[in-house]
Amino acid sequence: CGHMKDLVSKKVTRCRVGFVCEAIIQYMPFIGWYRKMICDDVFVSRSFQADGPIIKKNISHFHRSGCTRMLFLSPEGVVVDFGKRDVEYIKECREFCKEQGYRPFEYTLTPRYKGTTCLLKQTEAGGPVVSVTLAYVRDGKLLNCRLTSPNRVIPDIYLLHQGIGGKPVHVYIHLE
Repeated sequence: CGHMKDLVSKKVTRCRVGFVCEAIIQYMPFIGWYRKMICDDVFVSRSFQADGPIIKKNISHFHRSGCTRMLFLSPEGVVVDFGKRDVEYIKECREFCKEQGYRPFEYTLTPRYKGTTCLLKQTEAGGPVVSVTLAYVRDGKLLNCRLTSPNRVIPDIYLLHQGIGGKPVHVYIHLE
């Protein structure tokens, strides 16, 4: 509860919450349909040529409506597991970091900078940018280890819902 006091002392702004999601989610019965038709989330397919106009149209719509919105996105754009294609993608991200003069990232992929830059329009009216870090723990063990660790567990939607009938996954959230 001590952490909640910190939140209580902050200025609170009511707003609508939206997400940037994979395009396939909008077709999922009930939750996907709700997120598409009611929440007007941004659905992307990881092709900037296709996604750029969709992102810009969505943000423009919200600015015209006068509605305040907090938009959650995962700048890495993808969850990787241990498949051959995923391991190759991790390697490409690490090489990209080196080419840009950065030490390779250990816990995240390189950001999808074109889409993220496009999303900056969301904040053009002076809206806040909040960094959210999630940590997933099951049975006292941290699940999100280094990308190259064989002990890493991918905290996807299936894992998170296993707690309903199995061992729960605790999610710790840090806001900055």
